[in-house]
Amino acid sequence: MRNPYNLSSKPILREKKKTMRKDIFFPITTKFIITLIFIFSIPKTVVSQVITNSYTTNQVFTVPIGVTSLKVECWGGGGKGSNIINAVDTGGGGGGGAYATSLICVTPGEAYNIAIGSGGTGTTANGGDSYFGNAALVMAKGGSGLTENIITAAPGGLASASVGQTKYSGGNGSPRSSYTIIIALAYRSGAGGGGAGSIGAGNNAVETTAGAARVDNGGTGGTGTDGGLLSLLGGFNGNPGSNYGGGGSGAGRGLLLAQQFYTGGNGAPGLVRISYEQYACQATLETTWNGSAWSNGDPQGCKKAIINGDYNTTTNGSFTACSCQVNAGKKLTVGNAINTDYVNVYNQLENNGTVIINNNASLVQQYSVKNNSGNISIHRHTQPMYRFDYTYWSSPVTYDSNFTLNNLVPNTLPDKYHSWNAITQSWDVNMNGTEIMIPGKGYIIRAPYTFSWDPSEVVPYEDGIFIGKPNNGTINYNIMGSTAEDKWNLVGNPYPSAIDIEQFLLLNNTKLDGTAYLWTHNSPISATGNYTASDYAAYNFTGAIRTANKMDNTTLITKTPTKYFASGQSFLVRGISNGAATITFSNAMRVNNFNHLFFKPNKANSAEDGATAEKNRIWLNLTNNEGAFNQTLIGYIENATNEIDWGYDGDFFGGNYVSFYSIADTRELSIQGRALPFNNEDIVPLGYKTTLIGDLKIGIDNLDGLMSNKAIYLEDKVLNIIHDLRVSDYTFTTIEGTFNDRFVLRYTNKTLNIPKTGNPENCIVYKNDSQHIVVNSGVSDIKQIKIYDISGKLIYETKNVNGTIANIENLPPINQVLLVNVLTAEGLDYTNKIIF
Repeated sequence: MRNPYNLSSKPILREKKKTMRKDIFFPITTKFIITLIFIFSIPKTVVSQVITNSYTTNQVFTVPIGVTSLKVECWGGGGKGSNIINAVDTGGGGGGGAYATSLICVTPGEAYNIAIGSGGTGTTANGGDSYFGNAALVMAKGGSGLTENIITAAPGGLASASVGQTKYSGGNGSPRSSYTIIIALAYRSGAGGGGAGSIGAGNNAVETTAGAARVDNGGTGGTGTDGGLLSLLGGFNGNPGSNYGGGGSGAGRGLLLAQQFYTGGNGAPGLVRISYEQYACQATLETTWNGSAWSNGDPQGCKKAIINGDYNTTTNGSFTACSCQVNAGKKLTVGNAINTDYVNVYNQLENNGTVIINNNASLVQQYSVKNNSGNISIHRHTQPMYRFDYTYWSSPVTYDSNFTLNNLVPNTLPDKYHSWNAITQSWDVNMNGTEIMIPGKGYIIRAPYTFSWDPSEVVPYEDGIFIGKPNNGTINYNIMGSTAEDKWNLVGNPYPSAIDIEQFLLLNNTKLDGTAYLWTHNSPISATGNYTASDYAAYNFTGAIRTANKMDNTTLITKTPTKYFASGQSFLVRGISNGAATITFSNAMRVNNFNHLFFKPNKANSAEDGATAEKNRIWLNLTNNEGAFNQTLIGYIENATNEIDWGYDGDFFGGNYVSFYSIADTRELSIQGRALPFNNEDIVPLGYKTTLIGDLKIGIDNLDGLMSNKAIYLEDKVLNIIHDLRVSDYTFTTIEGTFNDRFVLRYTNKTLNIPKTGNPENCIVYKNDSQHIVVNSGVSDIKQIKIYDISGKLIYETKNVNGTIANIENLPPINQVLLVNVLTAEGLDYTNKIIF
């Protein structure tokens, strides 16, 4: 891998510093520009179709992806016909099952119970109820059944006892009937009633004629039987009803028969039928806003929302709808540039009027099956900037919207529109900003030339307005990668809503390293025209590191990313596959809220950080009193190991002045995830790089999880000091260079003969008139003296002084900073600084 500290391998922009007057327009320097053209894709339309499934057994139904409404139909079971026991007679017929149906709103992934009403039998004469979800959601009542020696008819399942938007009763059975044969009285058994259908009640039975099946799926009742002369005729069992929900007919017995028991016909079982259309809205499920109220209740994921009067979410609330249609001359306004309102649309947005998505607000879409129609306006505000600041942008509107870089920021200088060339690993300039912004591609644009020159006079850019059709669905973008060297790519959130960066990294885990880097521009441009790499904050599954604090006109700004990257935001990722690869953005990454995080201030352990896994973290800062800053994160994380792990370990991204990192397997890491369970004896090597000479300090920025209550120590292996970072920051003196062997993070202070640190003011070190170093330890005898230069090299050592004063004569003065470490007989350790 290319040396991470080599800034030529990083996308750090070098500005050409010019001497400028505020009232002069600057000439454009003509350059040969190589433009890298990327192939990208837009969402494809999937043709939806109606799917119908019938269920005859109890089970669980899970709502498929792309489905927000179901048509549910239920048929109750048919009732049983009467048995005849120890009687000379015929029985009545059972009633048919009822029908109920509803169009219900659902959410993909929800689970519902399906219960099928059984037909009436000898055990349970009544037909069972069929339902979906529960008996209070959609339910069809079973037909009544008859037990024994009952000659009357059983009624069908009642619509009034069923649950649904449309309900029909089952047909009634018929009673036992009589007729005359010659001179004798004969009897017929009653027939079963027919099951109800989807457009009407079940047919009633008439004498032996069963209730007929309906063309709309009601079952047929069992046919009754003519008994003949009961004194002569043999007995008979009843006939069963047919699917769905037909009632059974009654049984009969003759006088001369020895058999005492004949069984009535069983009722037919019920049915549940479910119909749905994926990626579509039901025409009958819609609600219209007239300017003051919704016509059919609030929008839902199953209802189409029609905006026929101006609607503002700040006043009337965010909403979710199956689709959204804005009529001509009407306006839908989402948010007020402060709140995080949203409109969440499962399918398409049809804009025939005006749609404005204000700063911090979101338009979220779940499915990519329908193309959006009509242009909308998406407003984004940057953080406060001055003239030399750059913002990292990406486009939330489609390529065929013809929206250019210049449309976004028209009043910057002509050569301040840039994109990162992943092949050459260098910046390309798009003169005058004429390039149409490509979804998924990242760009950087400098602040308008009307902004102040003074870094302390900063204001946000509030005219970032994207106009076009909003991106939706799968967005593919080509990148470059390598397993041998760093291949950086500038990509961007392509949606008018925030995305979950963890989901993005997981989806592309074979093509991208698991850390994303965000530009914060907290440091002013240097005198040489360079922007510092330390202004890149980073995020991965372990957590995030922030950049230096920045003071705008009134407020101290701290920049820490969360797992949610805002609309319009571009960011850096490192390709890990060899050569060209295609990364993917999808609607599954999109979230309703958090679109206010266009790199705005947040605490390091924000609740908006990914928090599903156990995380126990330490944020450490390397700083000086003049504003140099770099942060590193060490976290003990569920699923991490002490080796290099994708997604948990993030490479160090070098800074210009000071850089701070932990080390694992010789890799320098800005973010390091380590294994659980936590081991109190764990030791983590720390390294730093600096171009500064003088004092630096290491301190705790933040803690969470177990670390909030753990002892945390910094070991200085050069000075043989273990310092409690919970008590104070550790200050040390350094020269320029890279130092990977000096510091260790640890959680115990147990080492052999580690002395107690003394107050340096109690031990006096000075240069006398004879150009000797004099050490005066006060009242305690000196046991040992070690002198180091500020690189940590030991240049002098003496032991067993056996006195409180030592005079060091054989060290030539060369006007350098030295560290004098004094150990006393009482075990006190002093470190003093002297120029000698």
